[in-house]
Amino acid sequence: MTFQDFLIGVLVLLVGATFCFVGYRFFRILIAVWGFFAGFNLCAAAMTALFGQNFLGTTTGWILGLVVGLVFAVLILVLNLPKAFTALGGAVAVLAGILIMLGQVHVVGLQYGVAVALVKASWFWSIVAIVLAVGGFLAQLRTMQEYTLVWAETQVPGGSSNV
Repeated sequence: MTFQDFLIGVLVLLVGATFCFVGYRFFRILIAVWGFFAGFNLCAAAMTALFGQNFLGTTTGWILGLVVGLVFAVLILVLNLPKAFTALGGAVAVLAGILIMLGQVHVVGLQYGVAVALVKASWFWSIVAIVLAVGGFLAQLRTMQEYTLVWAETQVPGGSSNV
């Protein structure tokens, strides 16, 4: 393993850890947009398969595509799916960085999904990925909670309140 491989492994690990534990903040809107397009595409393709018309060849296909796309986007945001997606993707990226640093994966192999295939093929790495993803999801859930400050009024002798 060269120093370049080690350095790339560390960078991939750091980016993966960032996505795993705080990725929701970066991808909240982007994943909803992807969900919209996925729903739109799914509905438009279904309309094509069911009715044998051109892809987006009818107004009904467009309208149903927009409605299903909006439903997908809302469901993704309501069900906290961006947190799950970023946690799982970040966990696998962390493992890719570790596998690069251990010499199990070459940097060139990343473009072919070698790290993901190794994680899927090994029960050990799969369990590590799941544990990291759950930890990342919980960390994102905890850090994204909304906090409100409540100012308690204290009574001062004499009847006036002090804020």
